[in-house]
Amino acid sequence: MYDFASIVDTNNTLHFGAQSYKNSDTSNSYTNWEVRLGLNVDGTRTQDTLSGGTQFAQLVFNYNGAPGNLCILMGGTTPGLCQNGDGSLEAHTAMTFDSDLVANGRLNASLLTTGGANVDSTTGAATGNGTAYLWNKITPGQGDTEIVNINPSVVGGYSFYDTVSGNVPAASDLLFSVSKQKGFEATGNIRSDLNVYTGAGHGFDIVPADTSKPNIELTNSDGQTAIMTNYQGGALLQKLGDVSSDATRPLAAIKAGTYAVSTRMWCANCLNAGQAAGSGTGRWIFLDSAKTWRSDDGVVAAD
Repeated sequence: MYDFASIVDTNNTLHFGAQSYKNSDTSNSYTNWEVRLGLNVDGTRTQDTLSGGTQFAQLVFNYNGAPGNLCILMGGTTPGLCQNGDGSLEAHTAMTFDSDLVANGRLNASLLTTGGANVDSTTGAATGNGTAYLWNKITPGQGDTEIVNINPSVVGGYSFYDTVSGNVPAASDLLFSVSKQKGFEATGNIRSDLNVYTGAGHGFDIVPADTSKPNIELTNSDGQTAIMTNYQGGALLQKLGDVSSDATRPLAAIKAGTYAVSTRMWCANCLNAGQAAGSGTGRWIFLDSAKTWRSDDGVVAAD
């Protein structure tokens, strides 16, 4: 269409001008044509045709046969930012903001990443190091928001900190962390104000009375030495599967209660071998399928 040429002191020729391109030979519509305005270095001008050379950034009108759009084309091949005919904006490459990004409307995306994390859209493979927000790509069609921690070669997790503005994040209060190795770790109380069964408050409370000891201690995973303490430090759970609501509860009170088969209770006044009636010092008892309370040796519980 037109071309201005300048030979610079490096003996290169800079061409700046406008060229028309036809996207397809099979279409006769004007929408199949686009106009490119930009820079070419060392191309050859023959009458009305500029060929060869190296294409640099160009402004393209009707890019790729889309009427009314305006795009920035890098190297003559790679679209960057496009303003469509309906006013919408498309970014075809990664974007870096040196200042705040302000949005008066919604920001919609099926994949957001922070750091150097990346998820390949074709294979689904994760690379790099950072956090990816996937929105139902792990389990398509579900309502979950999926947050994925991507590591280069090590296993990590998530840590949540509370930072006062102006403070150094590394010196902030750690609220809780989640990882496969350590599970869920919280530095404060764990509490739910809603009972999921009744709708009443305080359906789930784990609040330690003594901050030097947790309210629940699971000392190992062999199923034999797990200990759960109450507010006063008394044992509620001596072994996994054992249940005791009160270390001072006598046999009569236990029998008066309603419990499921296999329930295990501490009977404060139950007899041990060699103890006289009324002088029991207590032992563990369980409720069998006949709804009879027995000690571990099968003897019917007595006080």
